[in-house]
Amino acid sequence: MCCEMLYQGPCLLQSRSSRRLVACKAKAKSAGRKTTGKGFGTAVTSTSPIPQKQRSIELRILDDLPSVLVDPASEIDDSTFNSCLFFMNKTEELCGRLPKLLDHAWTQATSCRIHDCLTQPVLLASPSHTTALHILSVKHDDPYNPAIVAAVWDRLKPEAVALDVQPLYSKSFTRMAKAMDSQILDKLLATPLTSLAKALEHADDIDRLRWHHAILQVVGQGASPILVTKATLFNVFANRDLYLSEAIAVAHLAAKGSVAATGGTSGRSGSGPIPVHGIGVEDPVMLQALGEDDFWTEQDSTAYKQMLLNAADPQLRSTVNTWLQGIPVGTSTSAPRQRFVLSRLEQALNRQQEEDHLLAHEAYRSSHSEPRVRKQLQLEHEQAEHHLAQLRDIAAGRLGGRRCSHLLAVMGAEHAARVRRLAKVPMDATVDIAGAGGRSNSSSGGR
Repeated sequence: MCCEMLYQGPCLLQSRSSRRLVACKAKAKSAGRKTTGKGFGTAVTSTSPIPQKQRSIELRILDDLPSVLVDPASEIDDSTFNSCLFFMNKTEELCGRLPKLLDHAWTQATSCRIHDCLTQPVLLASPSHTTALHILSVKHDDPYNPAIVAAVWDRLKPEAVALDVQPLYSKSFTRMAKAMDSQILDKLLATPLTSLAKALEHADDIDRLRWHHAILQVVGQGASPILVTKATLFNVFANRDLYLSEAIAVAHLAAKGSVAATGGTSGRSGSGPIPVHGIGVEDPVMLQALGEDDFWTEQDSTAYKQMLLNAADPQLRSTVNTWLQGIPVGTSTSAPRQRFVLSRLEQALNRQQEEDHLLAHEAYRSSHSEPRVRKQLQLEHEQAEHHLAQLRDIAAGRLGGRRCSHLLAVMGAEHAARVRRLAKVPMDATVDIAGAGGRSNSSSGGR
């Protein structure tokens, strides 16, 4: 097995900030899309489901779980999960050498990310109504995303939620949440956020297998257009991730939570699930262009890595460099282990560092010699405009039929930063949040 199977395309960290949920094979081909199976970026729309039950095979991943149906096109077989665990074991060794400085930086950044979401909303104003848009910036598929979402959810009690995916996927996440073992969901929602080391240890190998078993069960039964491939699983297992973690957590909490059926601006109690909206673009040509990555070179990947390191404080940068130097080079596990380290660094940047890093990378891409890189950046800005327009429609009740005063958007870091910039978020905004202990003057604790 080679690292190319795990990581298709060199600019990998950049792609973690957006999501590409690969539609099942025939749908993807009809849109002219290659099915890379990375699991990150933007999804391809679809119109007619594949009769997967007629062409699926059974796969058993744990003796105490029923077998699941998988599409042969996914290339998932009996050896897939052994291979996944092999690569996860390689990154598990890195967890034992997690630098204390990085642990501390991650804890502070996570706390500030939650605090910023709660206390620094974007105000979406119309002549008759104002909505506080609370943006939660996440790295897609992180195992501690459910706990981060829950920490915001409990204090904010949103009236609607938006995800940076296409609208057709919201129902899939609800089905996956229902198929999930409730004990695993409860455990993940309670993941400790006071230490990166403790957060990474909270979900074990069996938890990950059970989590992905539930996803495969929904997909294999034809209840979702999402294709889960061997490459998708290799990516998430090698990085110790949980596929679709924040989306499934949102669906689970939305089904349990409730707002007044007559809705929006005053009462925050009642019955009925909280609506979850996908706000991604649906134009297949634009989606295909956003998902292309074959023009990224190794030089681009190296430049991204250096920009990420430069965004960190000098002491943390030196610590992470030392951590990276301990990884053997030239082996099949070199790439996933390096990615694991750099992913942890991404999450340890405070908001200002993160935004500076994203702006630096945008500047790099805007002057790139490859026209397709510049074109893709332009499309991403158009995508952000679409996201903000959809959020305004949800706030005003034009999408969903009920306007709201508190709207939660759970988005990848790049999408979140662009939406904030477009809406000109006030950095010193003060908001009265139900259940948050009254009014809070936000100075963001060092951000």
